[in-house]
Amino acid sequence: MAISRGATVSTASQTTGSSYSNDITHTVDTNTTLLIVSVGLEAGETMTSVPQWSLGGGENMTLIDETTPSGANSEVHTYTYGLVNPTAGAGTVSVDFSKTDNCCASAVNYLGTETASVAAATSFLNEDVNDTNTSTTVLSSGGSAGNYVYAAATFKGGEGTPASGTNLTEVADFESGTENSPTTDTSLWIGDGAAPDSCTITWSATKRNAGHLIEIVAALSSFNPTPTILQNYRNMN
Repeated sequence: MAISRGATVSTASQTTGSSYSNDITHTVDTNTTLLIVSVGLEAGETMTSVPQWSLGGGENMTLIDETTPSGANSEVHTYTYGLVNPTAGAGTVSVDFSKTDNCCASAVNYLGTETASVAAATSFLNEDVNDTNTSTTVLSSGGSAGNYVYAAATFKGGEGTPASGTNLTEVADFESGTENSPTTDTSLWIGDGAAPDSCTITWSATKRNAGHLIEIVAALSSFNPTPTILQNYRNMN
């Protein structure tokens, strides 16, 4: 079964001093098999709770990957979470973090993915974390044919676009404050496409950034015969 992106992509952002939360108003499309949420934070912020989809009695999401910065209080973070078979409808995704600083968050629906678990439906491929100033985030090629790749990257100041040569489609590109400001802006770029593929994001300024590439796994065919079934078929023919 082929993977496709749903009709609804939602984003939310806030500037310095707003609150410790930045919930995303979102609609899960009918037949969505995987909901992916990415969060971009700056200046040593961390997530303080697992995001939750408000429908279905409140459905907790599972962390797929958090970028791993090595600097002290100068880095940016990118978190990506997943939820298989989310309850369809209009609701909110809770996003809670440790400071009243800039935050960007997005929610994207996918159809045709594996649904046994988030671990079965997704896998971390690679990341690029820059605690010193640079204008690029490089996400290496990865994933298997028939699956999808999903890229999420956070930048402290300015917006970004993928470099030429990638087949990834831009899903979202937005910021939380004044463009290129090192203190009142965090940007988040989301892209996806058929695996395998890579992505080099060129940001509009030279500052710290962090991103990762994640594989989304397609559902198996509805007919997946066991070795015994295959042997019986051969014996009959």
